[in-house]
Parts: sequence; C-alpha cells; structure tokens
Amino acid sequence: MEEFESVKVHELTYSILRKIASGLCHLGFRVHIEGKENLPKKTPYILSPIHRSNVDFFLTSTICTTQMRFMAKDSIFKGEKISKFFYSMGTFPVTRGKPDRESFKFAEKCLLSGDVLVLFPEGTRQHGDKVAELFDGAALLALRTNAPLVPIGIAGSEQVMPKGSKMIRPSKVVITIGKPVEMPKIDPNKRIPRSQVTELTQKLYDRLQFEYDSAKLKLEILKK
Repeated sequence: MEEFESVKVHELTYSILRKIASGLCHLGFRVHIEGKENLPKKTPYILSPIHRSNVDFFLTSTICTTQMRFMAKDSIFKGEKISKFFYSMGTFPVTRGKPDRESFKFAEKCLLSGDVLVLFPEGTRQHGDKVAELFDGAALLALRTNAPLVPIGIAGSEQVMPKGSKMIRPSKVVITIGKPVEMPKIDPNKRIPRSQVTELTQKLYDRLQFEYDSAKLKLEILKK
C-alpha cells in the first residue's frame, strides 16, 4: 500500500495533461459523446468502459473533467521516473492473471475517499463485437463502497489502434455513457454474498453490451 501512496496525484499536472489528451482525442478522432447526463452528480463512482484499444485510456479522459483514478497493468510501470509520473496522474498498477489484493484495497480506498475510478471490467484489451467475460472486481468494489457502476461504450477505438498495433490511425470515435447499473440492496453489517456479486457482474455485462452496440450503431450513422 505504501508503494501506491508514495506519490500523490499532482492536480495541476493532471489538469493540464487531461486537457491536452482530451483536445488531441477530439482533434484526431472527432470524438462524439452521448449520455453525459447519466454521470452521477456526486462522487464516488466507477466508470466501466469497453476495452478494445490502448487509446481507450485517453478517450476516457474526454468524458468528464473530474479527476480520475486509473487501474492499469503493472508492466507499464517500468523505472522510477515513469512510475512516479503514472502515480502523479492518478494511475496505479494491478497484476493481471491473478488476484491482486493490494491493488483492490487501494482502489477501494480511492472510492471511499470520494474519487472517480476507471476500471476496465474485461481486464485486458479484447477484440470483436461481443463483450468478453467480465471480472468480478468492478461489481465487488461497487458493493463494498456503494459507488455507482457506469457502463461506457466506445466504438471506433479498435480501428484507431487495434490490439497488437503500434500505430495510431485517425478515425471517428463514439462514446456512449449509460445510466448507472441498478444496485442490489445489501446489509452493510453482513458479508456480501457471492450471488450478489455474480448478479451485479451479469447486470453490468448486459448494460455494457447494450452501450457498446449503441455506440457502434451511432458511429455507423455518423459515418454516412
């Protein structure tokens, strides 16, 4: 936990770089966003986007001006300087392929502190029109912190930078923001049943597929 807290988010740096990233996304990808009214009025909440490209991180920065925390694969944290940069930008590492309790605890602490968390529930980048099987982390965090889960559809990013590609190609992108997923009622004094985590994960899956389909449909309309 000390590793994650060694460098605090630098608010001015974050604000400047977010504006640059957002501006470049709008300029290069002509980003069209629908559903901003569905974002919760108060923090914390969890943004749960579809994940088809490395540029999804930058595209998410266009959704709102609120400072976000990003959970990212630990392999990008190479070297002290680059690690400090990512930490100062609100990003923290997670080890993929196995449970990472420290990352989960830190994500929970971020939400309990009132932050907005960006968590890709599919885990790594995927391919195709169907949402991949989701990990339970987003649902469990939502249940433990009472933070709303907001499904995000992103269409066009796979054409911008497909998985395995090192080149970015200018192409239009559509982002749809869905209404927060309906949360089950839980007793805060009792342990969260596994069945409720599974149920919420399935609800998120269905809503994420709907938003992804909606984003792709809107993208096709705008291209005509």
